[in-house]
Order: sequence, then C-alpha cells, then structure tokens
Amino acid sequence: MRFDIARSGSGLTYEIRHIVAVANKLKEYGVEVFWENIGDPVSKGEKIPDWMKEVLIDIMGDDLSYAYSPTKGMNET
Repeated sequence: MRFDIARSGSGLTYEIRHIVAVANKLKEYGVEVFWENIGDPVSKGEKIPDWMKEVLIDIMGDDLSYAYSPTKGMNET
C-alpha cells in the first residue's frame, strides 16, 4: 500500500519554465530562438543517425537489457 507523504507537485519547480520565459522575452527583441529544450526533435525534421539505431538494436538483442536490478542497487557498487 502506498502512502502519500506530500501533495503532488508540492514544492517542485521546473527550471525549463523560467528558461522559456527568458527565451520568449529575447524573441521580443528579435533574437532567433531554437526550441531544442522541449518537444519532439523528430517532429521538427531531425533524423536519427543510423549508427544510433544500430546501437539500440544491439542493446535490445541482449536479454540482460530487460533484467531488473537489485532494489538496493547493483551488487558490485
């Protein structure tokens, strides 16, 4: 059973929101802003390099990639 020890979002801040506000202010002064901090890069036309896809395919082929780690952390650490 879970116990809520804090209200959802209580005391949490996200620096990205401050950065976006600053970037919007800069846009008002004509500074070109590239919104790479948030969102989906593929939807912006970015291509994933083939070598990255190949690395991921290799990793996904290894059964250990799907193994659970000990709850107290890795034994060797």
